[in-house]
Amino acid sequence: FMYVKVKLLGILADKLKVQDLNVELDKGATLRDLIVKLVDTLGEKARALLLDEKGHLRKLYNVLINGLEHEALNGLDTALSEGDTVSIIPLAGGG
Repeated sequence: FMYVKVKLLGILADKLKVQDLNVELDKGATLRDLIVKLVDTLGEKARALLLDEKGHLRKLYNVLINGLEHEALNGLDTALSEGDTVSIIPLAGGG
């Protein structure tokens, strides 16, 4: 097993009543595996906030792995390592 630190920011932290988590994953797990584990751990409210009706990560969030945007890496298939920090940041709305 390995542990990854997750930081939920903004409205996510407010609505889920949690900001920092240490999540246990199998070695070789990906960002996709982490998102599934978060939803399983935090429940239906997390599922509704993070995932769309098809089960895909909503485009409302910027996900950073050790400060780098996940889209600039390998997207949801980015492999995670022991001690990584994953930050999920809601995009600011505007108009």
